Amino acid sequence: MEKIRIGIAGYGNLGKGALSDVEMLASINKKTGEIRLVSVFRDSYLRISDKEDNYDKINEAYFLGGHEQAVHALESNLNLKIDDYATFNWKAVVDAINVLGGVDMEISDKEFAYINSFITETVNSTGVGSYQLEHSGMNHLDGVQAVAYARPVSYTHLRAHETE
Repeated sequence: MEKIRIGIAGYGNLGKGALSDVEMLASINKKTGEIRLVSVFRDSYLRISDKEDNYDKINEAYFLGGHEQAVHALESNLNLKIDDYATFNWKAVVDAINVLGGVDMEISDKEFAYINSFITETVNSTGVGSYQLEHSGMNHLDGVQAVAYARPVSYTHLRAHETE
């Protein structure tokens, strides 16, 4: 097999009964080494089961039927075959970013107005310590801060340009 496709999903808590925060697909060409990623917005309104009229946000598929239903919903809506899947929670992302030594991010004034409350929430949900940011502009973020930057739906409209 020359190409494999992997479904990637991120959750606050793993397992059936959790809404996904992230839905991505990775296509890996084993011959060339090329990797392509695509994000499926979690609020995408798609058919989430084989029932003819069962449409909802794609993140509801995992909530209702775990990874099996989420993978099936992505396959049938996108007309592709997913060969494997990976799920992770936000603590795994925090730990991975910390292992890499953090990440430098330019944070706008509008994003700065939100991020510290999400840092507190992420500390509480992951059990990993961090600290509040002091200013907008260039910041070196630890894992908790980076997840706090990435998660909030409340300011995604400020970052719509990132999907272009």
